[in-house]
Amino acid sequence: MDWYKKINFSGIPVYKAIAHGIADAVNHGELKPNDKLPTQRYLSAVIGCTVGTITRAYKYAEEMGLVLSITGSGSYIQAQSDLGFSIPDTNKKDIVNLSINTPSLHSRAAFMSQTLQAVGDKMLYNSSILDYQNNLGTEIHRKTLLGWYISSGIKAEPENVVITSGGQHGVSLALSTIMRPNDTLLTESVSYPGISPLVERYHLKIKTIEIDEQGIVPESLDDCCRKFIPKCLFINPRIHNPTTAKMSSARKKLIAKIAEKYKLFIIEDDILSHHTEPSTPIYNYYPKRTIYISSVSKSLAPSLRVGIIISNDDLIKKIGSTLKNDIWMTSPIMSEIATYWINNGIAEQLLRTDQYELARRSSYLEEIFKSSDYVYSSGSPHVWLYLPNNWTPRKFSESMKNEGVLIKSSDDFILSNKNMINAVRVSLTSPSESNLVKGALLQIAQKMKTTNKCAKI
Repeated sequence: MDWYKKINFSGIPVYKAIAHGIADAVNHGELKPNDKLPTQRYLSAVIGCTVGTITRAYKYAEEMGLVLSITGSGSYIQAQSDLGFSIPDTNKKDIVNLSINTPSLHSRAAFMSQTLQAVGDKMLYNSSILDYQNNLGTEIHRKTLLGWYISSGIKAEPENVVITSGGQHGVSLALSTIMRPNDTLLTESVSYPGISPLVERYHLKIKTIEIDEQGIVPESLDDCCRKFIPKCLFINPRIHNPTTAKMSSARKKLIAKIAEKYKLFIIEDDILSHHTEPSTPIYNYYPKRTIYISSVSKSLAPSLRVGIIISNDDLIKKIGSTLKNDIWMTSPIMSEIATYWINNGIAEQLLRTDQYELARRSSYLEEIFKSSDYVYSSGSPHVWLYLPNNWTPRKFSESMKNEGVLIKSSDDFILSNKNMINAVRVSLTSPSESNLVKGALLQIAQKMKTTNKCAKI
């Protein structure tokens, strides 16, 4: 058992390096549950440090959930949950996860460590962040977050902002505020799968609208409004999930005009607000009844459960009241971390790095697939890939899973049985290394053995 010979001591305190060495050994299977660690005296002699340093290292590893120390017996490796020791291990060597849109987390770990220390230091002289706050969010947090979204195209004031615990929470708040049982919600025919459980929870009816390469077709929307008398439309216009469709300004104006004609509420999901160049959201054309929703999960980190809702004065008060009744307030500590990254340029730095890396990964598509095999829009973290007729989406996804590559079947996004599409969504951003993405795409291409082009949307 020579895991300690591989410890990287550069750049961090010795005790932390040792704890990280234990973590690496657990991740790579060199240390298994119930394995006994070397005695502190032995390890201190081998590494060349004090026994006190080893004591501190083992204590730190215990705090991470890696080690269990038993007085008089020694220190042992703890059995790990499915989520790993402190955070999920999303980069297991035998699995390449292309099923989820997340930014690369490795690039954020060091920033988060520094930020937690800085936020902790701030609490020493200003403990108010630990107290109850305004249910809408503190004014300084709302101003900072709004500034971040203004940079992507929205026009609003801080008093029109509610801070939420992420995008899904925002959608839930919006629906529970404006909808009642048996109200009808319109969505794209292929859409964000998180809508389905909310429709079930709030006992809503759902009707789907035809989409094309720009998203919702205005004529289909108008027809659905006349037929079904809906109350609200859920729409994802910037980079559609999963088809990557981008809605033009002209199309957005038409959608807003139709919504105004039928007094229709709009929930505008702009979760990928920072993945493309700034553009005008539907909210700017129709602020009277539009509820704009976004979060930092796709731009900063999924575990930062911080999002925003922007709407008119009356609606924002009602949504704020709903939030207060649900959870009282979004955690101000999470908001403090997110705004620290924005104010200190970390968010912008991560954004630039992500865009560069995504451009490289998306270039593999043209290299590996035929142009007729897929739809991709610049800046999208995922690609919509059409399958040959000899595969169904579910069977193809299961087959790729057996080969160690996770992708999403179109079945997960289809909200109406009549809208079957022979396609899969393949995410490009989650794996830490671009060569893993390229290798997985090559596996997918090999599996497809494309001979037929499926009917598109």
